[in-house]
Amino acid sequence: MEFLAKRCNTPSLIKNFSPDNKSTSSPIPTGLPGLKVIGKIDLNARTDSSQSKTTGSINKMPLTKQLDVLKEIEAIRKKIGIPDFIYKYSTINSHFLNSLKNNYLYFNNPSNFNDPFDCSTKLVDFVGSDHQYTVYLKKLGQFNVSDITSDQIQEIKEHYKNAFEEAVGNVGISCFSRSYTNILMWSHYAYNHKGVCIEFDYNADKLIHSALDVYYTDTFFKTDFNEEPEIAIGNMTFAKAVDWQYEKELRIYQVGLNSEEKRKINYNKKALTKIIFGMKCSEANRQEIVSIVRESAYPNVSFYLANPVSGKYAVELQELKVNGAQSA
Repeated sequence: MEFLAKRCNTPSLIKNFSPDNKSTSSPIPTGLPGLKVIGKIDLNARTDSSQSKTTGSINKMPLTKQLDVLKEIEAIRKKIGIPDFIYKYSTINSHFLNSLKNNYLYFNNPSNFNDPFDCSTKLVDFVGSDHQYTVYLKKLGQFNVSDITSDQIQEIKEHYKNAFEEAVGNVGISCFSRSYTNILMWSHYAYNHKGVCIEFDYNADKLIHSALDVYYTDTFFKTDFNEEPEIAIGNMTFAKAVDWQYEKELRIYQVGLNSEEKRKINYNKKALTKIIFGMKCSEANRQEIVSIVRESAYPNVSFYLANPVSGKYAVELQELKVNGAQSA
């Protein structure tokens, strides 16, 4: 597993700090003193032989245990395997149609998610001691740390936390599922079964292959970023409440997305392998999507219709024979 959470000791970010400044207004500039988050996780390439004892995706853990979501995800994959295909539910609207025309995934900011606890910065603590922050400032070599007051240390701590929250504002996440037959997912994310569920080949594209399983827990863990930055970011990004376990979610995490265009990240067209129309999807929408797929030259896409299973609360697929831009 490769996960980078790097701290860049950039003296210029705090060059305006003056130990002689006794003012209660912040002497710290708007830059980020010593923190730059860069995230990349690849469990498939992990060489670390250590394994979590947890064997499932839903767990009750003692309060004294430190959560490390990345190890828990590794345990999930050891138990249920790495997926061959992953699925994304969507409403059919102009945003979806544009993403299909231009083969990109949109990486939404977690603040827009339907779960206010998802990726909450409240899962991350900045509880380092005054001494730890003083040691950090001493390493910058910009001034005599013996002149720094306790109040100024508290201002630096608060600035550090605020800068982290600002960086999280440029995070983007794209969500998937291991299942294409979940009735609730069809209802919640595919506009009451009027939308679609699209299938991606997990091994056909580097971006798609970076999707990781979400870890579900009934305990609200907070991790000190100063002590364990990688674990803190992993816990914040990939842990969710057990209430969401039915989603069997995977997600891709990207950082530095400070514009709308940067949130649109392309994937290889070969990775899109199936489009499943909801059981209430209109014929007009079906034909428009088939036309887009044909015109955009996706080489591997087949089309299916989700149907109710007779006598069961279940969904099954019916393959659609497509001629030109018509679905039958």
